Amino acid sequence: MRIFPILGVLAAPACVAQTDLAPITVYSNHGSDSYTAASSDAATGYDLPLRHIPQSISTITARRIADQGTTSLTDTLNQSPDISLQRWGSANSGFNFLTARGYTINQLQLDGNTILNGGGPLGNRGPELNHMDSALYDSIDIVRGSPTLTSAIGDPGATVQLNRKRPTADRRGSIEAAGGSWHHTRLVADNSGPLTSSGNLRGRAIVIHDQGGEWQERARAKRQTLYAALDYDPGPQTTLSLDVQLDHAATHGSSMYSFDNYYGDPVNGYHPFRRGVRANAAPNWANSRYNGGQIHSRLEHRFTNDWRLRADYTYHKHHYDQHYGVVGTYGIAADGSTALVAGRWKYRPGQHALDLRADGTYTIGRAHDLVFGFSHNRYDDSHIPDSYRALVPTNAFTFDGDIAQPPLAYLDGRDNKRLSSLYAATTVHLSDSVRLTAGARYNRWQTKQRTAYIDSDYRKQHLNPYLGATYDLNDHLSLYTAYSSIYKPQDNARADGSILAPESGNTLEAGIKGSWQDDRLQANAVAYTMRKKHVATIAGLRPDSTPYYNDNDSHKARGLELALSGEIRPGWRISTAYTYNHIRSTDSKKAKPAVPAHQYKLFTTYDPGDRWTIGANLNWQSKTHDTPYSNPTTTNPAILAANSQKAYATLDLMAAYRPQKNLQIGIHANNITNTAYKTTPNIYSYGAPRNIMATIRYDY
Repeated sequence: MRIFPILGVLAAPACVAQTDLAPITVYSNHGSDSYTAASSDAATGYDLPLRHIPQSISTITARRIADQGTTSLTDTLNQSPDISLQRWGSANSGFNFLTARGYTINQLQLDGNTILNGGGPLGNRGPELNHMDSALYDSIDIVRGSPTLTSAIGDPGATVQLNRKRPTADRRGSIEAAGGSWHHTRLVADNSGPLTSSGNLRGRAIVIHDQGGEWQERARAKRQTLYAALDYDPGPQTTLSLDVQLDHAATHGSSMYSFDNYYGDPVNGYHPFRRGVRANAAPNWANSRYNGGQIHSRLEHRFTNDWRLRADYTYHKHHYDQHYGVVGTYGIAADGSTALVAGRWKYRPGQHALDLRADGTYTIGRAHDLVFGFSHNRYDDSHIPDSYRALVPTNAFTFDGDIAQPPLAYLDGRDNKRLSSLYAATTVHLSDSVRLTAGARYNRWQTKQRTAYIDSDYRKQHLNPYLGATYDLNDHLSLYTAYSSIYKPQDNARADGSILAPESGNTLEAGIKGSWQDDRLQANAVAYTMRKKHVATIAGLRPDSTPYYNDNDSHKARGLELALSGEIRPGWRISTAYTYNHIRSTDSKKAKPAVPAHQYKLFTTYDPGDRWTIGANLNWQSKTHDTPYSNPTTTNPAILAANSQKAYATLDLMAAYRPQKNLQIGIHANNITNTAYKTTPNIYSYGAPRNIMATIRYDY
């Protein structure tokens, strides 16, 4: 399945001469030209103002995505408060770990439907998130902590709700072309509007072609996306929606992982490995192909008594085939001698997701909010041919990608998951200023997994409670507190192949939220604590160097979040946050050392007039470290020093010029100080050096 950048136009553009000048509008169904939203249903299942949601939540709007110039979902989410991105190898064919509050984000919701992560390279750790283009999204909500009410897996990191762009009632469209460093070219066409004279049938189509931009030597990549959506109103209170998304991506000359950060032996000593930030540990023959398809339908009926009934169904199908190879990831000798590790991932997961819900208000003295519903996920990947890894001798100092691909012996496997949930939540308005939110989610989980070392049939059920409260100090400030539970079934296995017990625990947080200028400026300050047991830790390596685990560890965490987002004054927009996170394990050692304890992020833009927008983006994080994957128990000071990343900051600048109302020319200059930094401390994998991207956009 391949997609080509040809737009089937839904409606012809209206060409009207314009003489007055105004900022380019990024079309959003929420109508937000700010960097925040007034309300969200991501935390409770029904819409509430952000400051009345008793949980830490932030929103990335379409306007901010456009201004910041991020094109992949991973890079867009990495700009959110407290989210950290660890990238193991290439951005497009390596592993991408997104963490919040120190823990991997394992929960995605797409247009209201929960999407389960599978095993292998798909899911958070794999390239799939990086292949999801951010131009598709009207907004992205990030709920930090344990989102018990809307998440089927009570993980303490975060849940991400992706809200794709929908058809609009008025006719509009845009064409955007861009070009930049490392032969990066990009084309986005977006067309939306009514398809009938009455407007009861509306459509939207978005086509994206993105190619190049790989900063690693010899690496190439491209991705293409087609998104088409229809909204039909058979009556004034009913809407039927149908949308289809097709994705294609391909990479050449890149893989996951990279060289070790050190070389040597006990006799000659250990030294930092250095080959430049663009060094590529993959052979020329390494390649991957990704094809994904999604069909989503929704039936929504709005009753006259403020109640709403909604049914969502989503089907996902993905094909991923990667021939990988990486040099120097399992040790480099003093003379540079090492091995190429070669293998293959091939996954074909399919997933059905169903959600039925009703939400509205009920009156007992006062009007209160209520939601209840049922969801079901069925995930099947019965064709998981992994392979035994092959080792080929080579030299890390002189490796240039020219090495033969070894033959591989294949394995077969499966990964089947079933998740059914019943949930309910209510916000009781005790007075004009006091609200109590309570709810629970009952989950039944089943997974069958077979790999070279695992053959399991795993069944669990659990009830996750939630309790929160908000108190309005005045018209702008609210205090809040919340308790949420953690319960997360695991795929990690012991040496004997048995699956670890589910992680369990709780999160307690309290804070203050503020909202000004008709909700166009939002702020929050929150402190939280978290306790979790049955945490997986690596207990050893199997003969092919894959790990096995035990669950004897427990974690205790505490943290702080300070954030401000929105419009300070007309024409001046800002999103800034400082976060602190400290996690200790059972033995009182620091857990998650590869995740920065301190982060500061600032993105701001200013319109000095009708024609110009200028902006800057500053990201800073504290020191990180970790033990090498090839030697996780080492205590050698030289090795530990090589597997660390000192505190660093990156600075990006942007500018946009509008010679006329519907035309915008922009430029983004990223990492202008050319800071060299590792994307994860224990792998020789670096972030992008200084680069630029120029864009031209026409709206009609």
